[in-house]
Amino acid sequence: MAGSVAMARRVVADGIQTSAATPHLRADHPLVQPGELAERLAELRERLRAEEIPLEVVAGGEVDVFWAGRASDEELRLVSYGQAGRVLLLETPYGFLPDVFEELVADVVGRGLRVVLAHPERNETLQRSPDRLEELAQEGLLLQVNASSVAPGGPDAGAHRLARRLLRDGLVHVLASDSHSAGPWRPPDLGRGYESAKEDGEAQARWLVEDVPRALLDGGAIPSRPRAAPTRLSRLARRRPG
Repeated sequence: MAGSVAMARRVVADGIQTSAATPHLRADHPLVQPGELAERLAELRERLRAEEIPLEVVAGGEVDVFWAGRASDEELRLVSYGQAGRVLLLETPYGFLPDVFEELVADVVGRGLRVVLAHPERNETLQRSPDRLEELAQEGLLLQVNASSVAPGGPDAGAHRLARRLLRDGLVHVLASDSHSAGPWRPPDLGRGYESAKEDGEAQARWLVEDVPRALLDGGAIPSRPRAAPTRLSRLARRRPG
């Protein structure tokens, strides 16, 4: 609880008003039980009210695709955003991505859930084959990238390159903190990623951190993507005499 409260303070200091609590649902996290999430979240909300921390916390989970395949429909509902059974955050594996990954994702989608794919830019297989992500996005999958991947100077150059490419190509739907603690390990740092994403247009950056996340939580339609800001090269091209 102390760690959660400390992270909530850091999140609010970073300018965030709503945060999704997304514990890992996978084989190496056996203590995370879907049926306990609502009660634990209620305890956290009560503590945040007592501490006067102005943060709305929404239920959710970061779900391993193999765990999802074995889970019941009720378990998937309990780990969806707001436990509403509409939107599920699916974790991109870190290791080698098998050819059946797309089929496993399709099975989850086939169970009536809209799927958001977390941090695909960090996967080395996808860094080498970004066309697989383009195909998933074309099929309706929503892509979420980490703020730390978008901001320059991060530890993973491959993730940074792919995140910037996905942003440039208009394939990213959500920019997330993916924070795990108040610091120093993976603290909330959405602000830096947001500032970096503004290079492609402030309206689009705001769409990634406000408009789409709110639509997902409310169960509404995804708003239209704002037009990206023209690059410096395209601005120079328009100035060139005809």
